[in-house]
Amino acid sequence: VCVFNASTLVKVTEMRLYNDRDGISVLNRSIFLTRDTMAVHLDYNNRGDRESKIQIWKLNTQDPQEEGISLLYTMSQDTARISRKIMSSNNSVCVNDRLIVIFDSARVVKVFAKSEETPQICQIEIENKTLRGMAVQGGEGDHLALLLNHLDEDNNPKLTVSVYSATGGNLLVQKEFNAILRRD
Repeated sequence: VCVFNASTLVKVTEMRLYNDRDGISVLNRSIFLTRDTMAVHLDYNNRGDRESKIQIWKLNTQDPQEEGISLLYTMSQDTARISRKIMSSNNSVCVNDRLIVIFDSARVVKVFAKSEETPQICQIEIENKTLRGMAVQGGEGDHLALLLNHLDEDNNPKLTVSVYSATGGNLLVQKEFNAILRRD
């Protein structure tokens, strides 16, 4: 991963996110940035046995310097209450200044405090719907928006935007829309 200063477009450093080991391949699924934090979703594949990990890095996003970049901790099945295999999509993780939100499985979104202990704050179950996107409010915000699609009782496609309190897990507002199908 190359780190550039966004103001000057000068390359600051090039980073390795993992160490190569015999028989283990690593796939970088996605990278997420927030103020002074980078979260990286990696899948480790050891001869067909896949395990997801999320690395939390410290870096000054305003003025990055090579010596100021460090790995803070790694979230995995062993260190946090996450599944061995996190859903593979660009919507699998989002972060803000105090929270890490993970689309952990086909039906569960988990919210963790951003600290080395990674305590799970809450869990939001998604029943009979498919997560298409999620976003957590910036800064130290508490709102978590989920974009879900599903079929109604008449088999018509619907999109639902649900906004939750990320730390409380309670639904704050929800709006349903008719989905428009594109035919290519």
